[in-house]
Amino acid sequence: MPCLQVYVKGGDSTKYIKDPIHGYIKINNFELSIIETRPLQRLRRIKQLAGSEYVYPGAIHTRFEHSIGTMHMAGLMAETLKDLGVDVVQLSRLQGLLHDVGHGPFSHTFEPVLEEICGLSHEDMTQKIVKETEIADILSKNGFDPAEVADYSIGRGKTRYQNQIIRSPFDADKLDFTMRDSYHTGAGYYVDAYRIAYNLGIIDNSLGLNIKALPTLESLLISRLLSFRSIYFHKTSRAAQVMLTRAMKIVSDKLEVEEATKDVEKYLQLDDYTVWNVIRSDPRTRNIFEDLANRRLLKVAYEDVLYRREGDLALLEKKSIVESIRDEIADRSGVPREEIYIDTPLLRTLPVEDISSEIIFFSSEGEGIKRVNADEISPIIYQLRRTVMSTLRVYTRKENVEKVKKASEEVFKGRSSFYYRVSY
Repeated sequence: MPCLQVYVKGGDSTKYIKDPIHGYIKINNFELSIIETRPLQRLRRIKQLAGSEYVYPGAIHTRFEHSIGTMHMAGLMAETLKDLGVDVVQLSRLQGLLHDVGHGPFSHTFEPVLEEICGLSHEDMTQKIVKETEIADILSKNGFDPAEVADYSIGRGKTRYQNQIIRSPFDADKLDFTMRDSYHTGAGYYVDAYRIAYNLGIIDNSLGLNIKALPTLESLLISRLLSFRSIYFHKTSRAAQVMLTRAMKIVSDKLEVEEATKDVEKYLQLDDYTVWNVIRSDPRTRNIFEDLANRRLLKVAYEDVLYRREGDLALLEKKSIVESIRDEIADRSGVPREEIYIDTPLLRTLPVEDISSEIIFFSSEGEGIKRVNADEISPIIYQLRRTVMSTLRVYTRKENVEKVKKASEEVFKGRSSFYYRVSY
């Protein structure tokens, strides 16, 4: 049985999508017309958690169902604001529906390819696709400015609280993927997303949360941290992702990545299936394909989980440091440099674009609305705001593990205060 089914209510413009996370999700004809476009249907062919299926067999859900779920959550959040006299429900639902439309094949695994070759992100492609495909025509016919919707879809519009529907510590995107990824992996992290959605307010043009929902937000932030450790940053998932990214970089000429970012028609042809076929057929990457197809994944030779303050992040940007360390490990181990992979996935434990930004809480008890400083009422938020988690791993082929392990231990001895980052 498919994850999503559409039910039509006779004589009505309302449709219902049966979703495993949210139950029945209402959609109108306007939204359905966007869902049926090529850019949205393409998301059916892009896995949400590429690589995680090697650890969690159920993690084969797609960006498509996540986009539907995020639309639903964004709408619920906006309904709460509507009760306050701010009617942005349809715009918010569009934000949720379109926020991931620019993802490349294998989701975030493609991001380093896009960044290295073109200096772009999937968010840049989201804006381009919203403005340059049939989506723009549908938006215009229904009274929406495609450029404005494109900006809000990635949280870069003119109104702060509207951006925060899709880009904040408790946005619709995070609420949906935390629940959805936990469900499909079986990780079991529970988040009461609806309590957050029903306790929003607007304080000084920013999205605020009623202090009554503080424990729920703390639970969300902790669940997110645990999800990154056990799902997104799992050593085996990352091994598969590292291999996929390396393969896509090698065949980027055949994929015409640079050309595709300039021509959305070409970009829309890139999905998990088309890229997988290229990796399989190209002699340069056939060995990687065979290893992935038969679950012969890279092995961890060295690992260290690092927690540091935000100010230490500068070192993470120094790719030259990582390259020199890779060379040193290769020299000490005698293993070819191209068979050594350094991976340091990075997580800001409190997801805010600007770490100095305040999470706004409010209390409606007593007289009027009172603004509350999050740091003063939550030691959890206080610590998460100031901490960054990075998992440093050195991968290699199984037969090289012992040699690379010994060399890595020698290289990293006494360097625990440093961060390293590599665009693998």
